[in-house]
Amino acid sequence: MHTWLREHKWAWAVMLLVLVLFVAAMWRREPMQETREEQPPEPQISFGIAGYSPAGFPNSSIEQAEAYWADVNEYSSQLGVHVDWQDLNFLEVAAQKYKGDIVLVLGLQRPTEWLQSEQQVLAKIFELLGKYPQIKYLGIGNEVNLLAEQYEAEFPQFLEAYRLLYWETKRDFPQVKIFTTFQYEALKGEGYLMGNADVREPQWELLEEIAGYYDMVGLTVYPYFDLAAPAQIPTNYFEPLLTKVTKPIIVTETAWISQPSFPGELVALSDKGLTGSEEEQVEYLGYLQTLPVEKFPVVNWLLLHDPKDWSSRMTSLKPSDFTFASAALKNYDDSEKQIWEKWKSLFATR
Repeated sequence: MHTWLREHKWAWAVMLLVLVLFVAAMWRREPMQETREEQPPEPQISFGIAGYSPAGFPNSSIEQAEAYWADVNEYSSQLGVHVDWQDLNFLEVAAQKYKGDIVLVLGLQRPTEWLQSEQQVLAKIFELLGKYPQIKYLGIGNEVNLLAEQYEAEFPQFLEAYRLLYWETKRDFPQVKIFTTFQYEALKGEGYLMGNADVREPQWELLEEIAGYYDMVGLTVYPYFDLAAPAQIPTNYFEPLLTKVTKPIIVTETAWISQPSFPGELVALSDKGLTGSEEEQVEYLGYLQTLPVEKFPVVNWLLLHDPKDWSSRMTSLKPSDFTFASAALKNYDDSEKQIWEKWKSLFATR
């Protein structure tokens, strides 16, 4: 027996070497597979919906209201709740019905609110953040650069009140992202559909006034105020802002309209091409998806359903109604626009 082993020792040695190499290879390959499986997913923009807008609002049925909550729970990564600080019905319902994070934008839209009521506002903010832990983002003031235009003499006091509200709130609720919100087209000195664009100047100095007092830069963004089609949005559309701030940007409202023509007093807008279409809405959503997520982590589309039945009673609407009447993801009667399928696809793998 020992003689046989001696005669075949080289064969045994080769077999042993092969076995060792095989085990080593398997040992090396298995961790590589685990490493690939554990790679975190690529970050994506968190898309959400802003505003309470069930079909048929404000005369929505119970079924339409429940359908709204079902849709935003499934197809909105966060819900934008934009309310006056003294009118909180939507927030109270949203805190019960919506299962995700809330972006709360509190309007302080009148001088008396920041000249006389800042302590009451602060107490209300503390109450809301303590009561509703779903509030992960807090905007204090909405489109405040438009307030600066409207209340030029009083606006410095708004800035003073905002800095106080930010500082006191941040101290007690450090986990909440706090900001104020600017209307971006007006901030750049544009915004044709809002009026006054011919006399409007850029307002970048407002960012300097609140430097150190915001965690994100809040924006409402509506390129169709000035441009005829999403294809006209320049690649450097946000560069004037990005060269001035280092904090991330939260787009609290944005949209593109689907209405293809305007009647009556607004026919001139049709002549200028400042209209929309369902195809342009889809194109604009595609544009939003190309924004760098490290700069634009949160983007909310304005409204789930159109707030006006513009397609069937166009002549009964005021000119001011047309700015946002067709901006939503679905029609007033809950029928679907082309953008709705594309919007739902954003959530298919989440």
